[in-house]
Amino acid sequence: MRLGIRGAQLMAFSLKRGRAAVLRAVALTLVGIVVIVGALIAFMIRSPLPKVNGSLNAAGIHAPVTIRRDSLGIPHIEASNEADLFFGEGFACAQDRLWQMDLLRRTAEGELSEIVGPAALHIDRYMRRVGLGAAARRDASVLHGQSRIDLDAYAAGVNEAASSHPLPLEFRLLGYHPRPWVAADSIAIIKLMAQRLDDQWSQIELRSLLGKKISLRAARSLMDAQVPGLEHFLPPASPTAPPTPRSVAAKRVADTGALLLSHPFPPDPQSGSNNWVVAGKRVTTGSPVLANDTHLGHSVPSTYWLTHLHGAGYNVEGFIIPGIPFVALGHNERIAFGVTSGDAAVEDIFIERFRSPTSDEYMANRRWVRAAHRVERIDIKGEKAEILDVMVTRHGPLLGRKGTKGDALAWTILRGGNEIELLRRLDVAANWTQFEDALSQVVGPMFNWAYADIDGNIGYHLAGKIPNRTHGDGSLPVEGEDDRYDWHGYLPFESLPHAYNPRIGVLATANNQLAPPETVVGSSPYFDAPYRVEGIYRRLTVSDKLTPQAIGDVQADVHDIPRSRLARITARELLWTPDRRLHLIGTQLAAWYGQATATSTAPTFLVAEARALEDMLLAPKIGVGLRDRYDEDFSVLVPFERVIDLGDTSLRSIGVTRASLLAAIPTACARAADSVGATAANGIGRIEPWGTQNEAIFDHPIGRSWPLDALLNIKKFAQSGDGFTIYAAKPDHGPASRMVNDLSNWDNSSMALTLGESGIFNDKHYQDQVQDFASVKWVRMPFSDAAVKAATKDTLRLNP
Repeated sequence: MRLGIRGAQLMAFSLKRGRAAVLRAVALTLVGIVVIVGALIAFMIRSPLPKVNGSLNAAGIHAPVTIRRDSLGIPHIEASNEADLFFGEGFACAQDRLWQMDLLRRTAEGELSEIVGPAALHIDRYMRRVGLGAAARRDASVLHGQSRIDLDAYAAGVNEAASSHPLPLEFRLLGYHPRPWVAADSIAIIKLMAQRLDDQWSQIELRSLLGKKISLRAARSLMDAQVPGLEHFLPPASPTAPPTPRSVAAKRVADTGALLLSHPFPPDPQSGSNNWVVAGKRVTTGSPVLANDTHLGHSVPSTYWLTHLHGAGYNVEGFIIPGIPFVALGHNERIAFGVTSGDAAVEDIFIERFRSPTSDEYMANRRWVRAAHRVERIDIKGEKAEILDVMVTRHGPLLGRKGTKGDALAWTILRGGNEIELLRRLDVAANWTQFEDALSQVVGPMFNWAYADIDGNIGYHLAGKIPNRTHGDGSLPVEGEDDRYDWHGYLPFESLPHAYNPRIGVLATANNQLAPPETVVGSSPYFDAPYRVEGIYRRLTVSDKLTPQAIGDVQADVHDIPRSRLARITARELLWTPDRRLHLIGTQLAAWYGQATATSTAPTFLVAEARALEDMLLAPKIGVGLRDRYDEDFSVLVPFERVIDLGDTSLRSIGVTRASLLAAIPTACARAADSVGATAANGIGRIEPWGTQNEAIFDHPIGRSWPLDALLNIKKFAQSGDGFTIYAAKPDHGPASRMVNDLSNWDNSSMALTLGESGIFNDKHYQDQVQDFASVKWVRMPFSDAAVKAATKDTLRLNP
């Protein structure tokens, strides 16, 4: 019995030892796997960090290139000849932003589906149909001289960086290698920027749909952002010059075909930028100050990349779009320059009539003409390639077709451009004459250029090609069967709005109308409301003398003019209401000073009130679908304000009058109060603060799920401002760069990025500027040799 028990015990002990050995083996195996996976992950994460110290041999340069990086990782690049300088820039930019550069060129050229699959097909189809890539290749084929040499040198630098270091994480996750960079890629990215800023045909379509639903007059009014009394027109450049005749607007809406695709990048309401320049007589230093903050959709990595190019006749620093050589916003030794979107009408939709629903012959001046065909192959990851047959008429590519009607897009940027030469001349310009000469080269994007020089001069010039129309104004589709609406070249550069040393000593633009409506450029349907520019002039003219820092601080202004007016009107209408909750809300709104701060609750309520007014008065007239389309591009606050404050009667036909708006306010406020959780005890005192509702979202293109969202995305943060304030901050859109140039001391100039210089998520410069940027901190950018050397933290030398 004892032996039996003992045997059983021994057997149990043996089994236990066996299980323990197996468990130990499994545990050791798991540990080994974890170690190996961890090592692989660590390698993948750490290996792409760029080499920023020491030296490297680089094929393609003729003499050494030095890349000094400061505490923010900003490269100050020095070379003894021009080609090597741009090689060094391409190398440094690719070190920081290679995947972003590849993403931008793929977006422009319609090659996203190749790396992400069919989810990007709608973007690729649109880009191939419009033909930005094809236009870029045509421009590159005729580019010559030093501009072509510089572009090729830049491309060589990009390719050297791509081949000399492990690729960034995004390439590995998506499983592909970038093809070699070429000159056309840089030009395509320039055209992509024009597409983001000037591609407004969706508004042409919206205006035509609204015109058919309601009256054309009412449709124009709803989409008109002008506010008489707040506009700031430039002084006439030449009082003796005859006024430019205004083109004749279309009197009716042309019947369009059905577009085959929606716009993948519709314009954003109140989405523009700010710039201003102040003459030395208004500055404590006695020298001009130029400030600029561009506004774009939020991007991870940062939209811009900062750099300083020195040598071979260049000494220029500032912001570039990764993939495009040359500084677009910044300064050299003598001048400073900045931009905002010019918002001119540079597109038309021509309605073409085809011989039959399947024919490629269309009517042109009583003759049937065969459309050209551009065959595009779109490679799709994991699927069979798609062949896209793009028809191109004499006016441009066909966006869509229904029956015998087709919509052709005419757009200046598709008809050739010389933007590389513009940027090259701009970076070395030394005075106003050379600055204007550079601007005269550009086709697009349309930009408002601000200027200042060390001799004390300030100036402004709109630049870009605007079609010379004798009929139509770019606001509605037009008939394409004859030549009535055809373009007759472009408006002369010297006829575009410009100013030089105005008496007031201040020039500012905020995508607002700068010329009287009776002129061609003053008739554009795309200008923003003048609230931001009005605020800028108020701040800059309040004192005879301002410091450079005070002039830069205007970028932090969060006064919301239209909502402060709505608050005042609402408070008055709620003054006598018997509703206790609404009466308290009216009292709270009367005490609000119009500041859209992160802690304020008034903007949260006023946004809800405006939405309720729109639902009550506009949506029943145009339908929910059109209302949603309208909200993508416009704010109903602007036309409603004109009706209430100025007695505008253009919306009377749809029942929107001053009386109907005022009568609707109490009900709209009750609905808004319900939606935001206002109470009779606290009114709007304890509802969600504006900063939480308006929190900034910076998500990486592939950071959609865990763990990539935790690794790549930027943590959301509350922010002040809105689309109507100078600090134009919205959840997914807002300032993309901030610059204040002090022409009395270049080393005292401030330049900042939204996130950071690097596009590599584990680099210390991936998001080291977030807090400084959000708080509008003054961030000095070293420029003089002494300042650059003192600021240098890392030095890399490229040897031939």
